[in-house]
Amino acid sequence: MAKIHLNRRMVFILILFSIGSIYSNTFNTSWHFDDFGNIVQNPKLHISNLDPTSLLNSMKASINAGYYNGDSFYRPVAMLSFALNWYIGKSNVWGYHFINTVIHIISALFLYLATLQLFKTNILKGKYWNDQFSIAIFSTLLWAIHPIQSQGVTYIVQRMASMAAMFYIIALYCYLKARLTYSTKNRLLFYSFFLLGGILAVGCKENAALFPLSVILMEIIFFHKLNKISLQKKMFFILGGSLSILFIMGAAFLFYKNPFGFLSGYAHRPFTLWERLLTECRIFILYFKQIFYPVASNYSIVHDIKISKSLFSPWTTLSSLIAVGSILIVGVLNIKKRPLLSFAILFYFLNHLVESTILPLELIFEHRNYLPSMFLFLPVSAGLHTLIDFYENKNRILLSLIVIIAACFLFLTGFATYIRNFDWQTEETLWKAAIQTAPGNPRCYQNLASLYYQRNGMYDISIALNEKALTLDDKKPEYSKMVSYDNLQFNYMQKKEFEKAVFYGQKAVEAYPDSNKTRYNYIVSLLSTNQLKAAEEQLNILIYDKKRLDIVYLYMKAHLLLKMGRYLEAKSYILKSFKLSPLNARSRMYLGFHHFYLHDFDKTNHYLRLAIADIQPDDQLFLHFVLIENAFNAGRFDMAHLYLRRILSHFTLSVIFNKIKELEKEQFPIINFSFDRLKNSIIFMIDETATKIAG
Repeated sequence: MAKIHLNRRMVFILILFSIGSIYSNTFNTSWHFDDFGNIVQNPKLHISNLDPTSLLNSMKASINAGYYNGDSFYRPVAMLSFALNWYIGKSNVWGYHFINTVIHIISALFLYLATLQLFKTNILKGKYWNDQFSIAIFSTLLWAIHPIQSQGVTYIVQRMASMAAMFYIIALYCYLKARLTYSTKNRLLFYSFFLLGGILAVGCKENAALFPLSVILMEIIFFHKLNKISLQKKMFFILGGSLSILFIMGAAFLFYKNPFGFLSGYAHRPFTLWERLLTECRIFILYFKQIFYPVASNYSIVHDIKISKSLFSPWTTLSSLIAVGSILIVGVLNIKKRPLLSFAILFYFLNHLVESTILPLELIFEHRNYLPSMFLFLPVSAGLHTLIDFYENKNRILLSLIVIIAACFLFLTGFATYIRNFDWQTEETLWKAAIQTAPGNPRCYQNLASLYYQRNGMYDISIALNEKALTLDDKKPEYSKMVSYDNLQFNYMQKKEFEKAVFYGQKAVEAYPDSNKTRYNYIVSLLSTNQLKAAEEQLNILIYDKKRLDIVYLYMKAHLLLKMGRYLEAKSYILKSFKLSPLNARSRMYLGFHHFYLHDFDKTNHYLRLAIADIQPDDQLFLHFVLIENAFNAGRFDMAHLYLRRILSHFTLSVIFNKIKELEKEQFPIINFSFDRLKNSIIFMIDETATKIAG
């Protein structure tokens, strides 16, 4: 085992087979959680052609709180890849998982190649001459098949993290090749690919902006003897570090405009900067447990982590701080004696700097280890091979036992990943597994309720889960209660228990008044119970008291005023919607509704026909119903029959009658249709057509 020599083709086959086998049960895994907002519901990614405008817009596909109206680049390389996936396979998950797995395979292959290059550097040359191939293979496989990488590979949206890591490791490999080649032409070529890889990595996710610091770390550890570094080289490292910091700040400015604006994010978090730093020490200990004790049940999309309020609350904070500090000290003090150990430790913590230190992000996600852990198994593998070499000629039985244990550990690690991937199969399996790991976290119950049971119409189970969530403590209690109350409001709306929906809608708004979405849902429930005055008061808060005016609020206000007979006021809000979005077909549609209420046949007909050309197919059928109703009311039976023939030629009977049933159930319709007349007219038109054909 200590003297394995495989050519690159064999290594590629081994990596391909290992990863392919372990992730073979993921290709039909469903969409999850952030996948919906970032991909499935993201209109800028839903391209229908490959023209430059569509591709450029896909690179600006920021979710932007659900508004999708950002005009600056947002992780453009990763978002472009999602757009191309959508172009080829739309919402079919198979293609997304296939690309994610390919990315993981490429990352593993270049990790192996980069590791081999490290053994050629000044400090390591000749040290592992007989073992470098087997060390590189074993450490690469441990990283590639480890269950902590599952979230970065199986969770579709985390392609942002895995793709960034892929370009990152390619960049590091190219840098090492450039440093170790004697050909000026090849050196320039590899330096060019190094820069391109780094830029593409940052284009996938911002944490890749640390790659210049990783290069400096490699230079210090593997290319220079610390006691012989000249003043010029020290100045070079200082200059390189400064340029790296400027690069990181430039990347922050490119994506966020204000590189220091992140500090304002703590106003919306249940922890301070100091509390976050203390808590992250405990999270690092959890990460190490997950990395070195790879049991499938250790992993979850959500973890129940209490915030560290001080060094002694909870009591594990101080011990975790000491442990993390000690590991860092070991990394620094062993640069000369144990460079592989030092590099693994310092590379790991360096590449956690963006997501696990001062930025006000969520506290913990396993995919954050995807890039930092790349070299973490290198000293483990080197230590194992040192042990094997030591016993090779001394104790063959003990040697065999060590090899068997290593092989079993490798197999069981991959098997744990395979088992963990089953948790990702559906929303139900994912969140049920999360409940097992973090039973005290209300988010697990809320997400299982809303993302699975609620979506599948199992409202009673969803209600029970949200009621369970209300009994649990949370880091953000007001926000958590709002989520449960809002979910309950939605479930009771679907069950047609409108009084209960109003009750929980009000509770949601009271728990977290800053949520526009929650207030909007509360208004819907008020309208369903005909509480028009209360609904108008809540709408006014959305329209006048919030910094961000959503055009949907204007449509709802116009809808409400039309139903209340305040037609002139309704028109003023419709005209305001034109100012926000001049070409919006929905604004023309509401202008048509305004004239419908004024019994102006011609203008109703004019504006609704303009709207039909640019509106969604489902709304097109609805607008045809309005045109038919308008024509009948005006005594224009010729026009009514024209529109009837049009819908019969464009829509199937099942679609038409299903739409009528849907409209009949609406609690606060914009148009009061004469449904019997509409259905009888459709049936008459069908009979008339059949008679003509028979004749």
